Amino acid sequence: MRSRVATSSGPMGTLLRTLMQPSIQQDTQQIMLHKVLRCWKGCERVERRWEGMGDVAGLAGRTLLHADLNPANVLLAEDGTAYVVDWAFAGRGAAFLEMALLVPWLLKAGHSPAEAERWVARFPAWAAADPVDIDLFARVFADKWRANLVGNGADWAVEHAAAAWEWAVYRG
Repeated sequence: MRSRVATSSGPMGTLLRTLMQPSIQQDTQQIMLHKVLRCWKGCERVERRWEGMGDVAGLAGRTLLHADLNPANVLLAEDGTAYVVDWAFAGRGAAFLEMALLVPWLLKAGHSPAEAERWVARFPAWAAADPVDIDLFARVFADKWRANLVGNGADWAVEHAAAAWEWAVYRG
C-alpha cells in the first residue's frame, strides 16, 4: 500500500517524491561540493538555533544539513534530476533534523502528524534517532516559532508556527 504522503500532489508531493530518488544525495553533492568544502569546518552548528530553549545537546551532530528543504528549494530538471538549491541555512547537526524539519511542511500540506512521521521513518537517519531527541526538537522548534511570531505575523509564519505546535503536541 502506498503512503498518502508519497502520492501527494502539488509542490510538496513533488518535493517528497524527489527526496525518495536514490540519486538525490549524489546530485546534491555534485552541485554543492564547493559549498560543502567551504562549509564543513565553518558551518553553523544548527543546535545553536535553539539553544536558548534549554539543553539541546541531542540535536548536535556532524551531518551536513541543508536545513531548509521546502518546495521552493528543490528544482526538477526535465530529465527528472533533482537539484537542491538555496543553502543559506546549511549547518551541521544530528542527521534526523533534516527529516524533522520537513514535518511541519507535511502538516501544512494536509497530512496528520502520524502520517508525516510514518513517511519520514523510511529514512535511516530518522529511524536511528532517539525518540527523546525527536521530542526535544519538536518542542524547541515549536517554542522558537511561537517566539518568532512576536516579530513576524505574516500568514506563512503563523501557519508554520501552528504546524510546529501541532507536531509538538502530537509528540507529547
